[in-house]
Amino acid sequence: MFASSSTLPPLPSSETEEENDPHYPLGLTPAERQWSDLYPYVARRGYHLRSRYRPGWIGSWIQEGLSTSELMLRPTWRYEYEDAVPSPGRLTVIDATRINDGSPVALKLISMSAQINTPDSNEIEILQYLSSSALAQDSRNHCIQMIDGFEVFTPAEMKELNAQGFSNAFIAVFPFARKWTDIPFRLVWEGLDFVRQVLEGLAFLHEHNIAHRDIRSENLMMDAASQCFSATYPCDRIDTPVRYLFIDLGSSTRFDEHRLVEFRHGWHKEIPEIYDIDSEGNRVPTRLYDPFKGDVFVLGMVLDVYFGKVVLLSSSFC
Repeated sequence: MFASSSTLPPLPSSETEEENDPHYPLGLTPAERQWSDLYPYVARRGYHLRSRYRPGWIGSWIQEGLSTSELMLRPTWRYEYEDAVPSPGRLTVIDATRINDGSPVALKLISMSAQINTPDSNEIEILQYLSSSALAQDSRNHCIQMIDGFEVFTPAEMKELNAQGFSNAFIAVFPFARKWTDIPFRLVWEGLDFVRQVLEGLAFLHEHNIAHRDIRSENLMMDAASQCFSATYPCDRIDTPVRYLFIDLGSSTRFDEHRLVEFRHGWHKEIPEIYDIDSEGNRVPTRLYDPFKGDVFVLGMVLDVYFGKVVLLSSSFC
């Protein structure tokens, strides 16, 4: 789920300019600036980003008369001032609030040019297909549903945004989800239900000729709409069943016919059969491979990391 670097606005012209910002070093990162620039366009489509990203944002601590250096001397500043905490990384996915009902959602910025330049993968098309009414109602479909999506810019807006360094972009809107590891597994049944659901979801993808091609722990989530997450203390999964979801179809391919593919990136790098030895004796991932079998292999790796050793340790006490 990544947008190309061409969607990022230009960096500050100098370190001095950045250090003159009263928010420094808690000012907007380059990745955050793209969302700040997009704030009015997203709001027109019915979504609000956090206050940190509003145009003309002034930190709440500064409004209260605190300098940033004074703020950072407080041990609990991260908890007192939510808008002071920068979001790390490339930030192609961000949380937001749907204006009409206050529901939390996630927005993903997808570069349209990246879709064109990667003919083997079309994330937007695959998301629209899997979120169509017929497939969305299938209980075996464990891909997170795109509940809204739009090209952010009208032709008039495009001229302005191109000047800011943006390429044409699409924003996909998803229900807010949480890491599948946020709540500990307490019972064997809960672990087995997780395994059943992710295997069912992968089989569903493959049945529709879609290879995920980047399955890893970070790309597995659980439905945050469950009442399990609204309680002060998390409840057991057996009391409030959880639905597990695949996310990040940025590397996925929907095939017209079964064929072998080249390795691009992601966890498929762990597949042994993709490697050959070059003239200098180095292992290089140049062999063609079956991406569907690759999905099964890397999902097995995830299950082994989180459950394999636990099962072995438990069996030693039987």
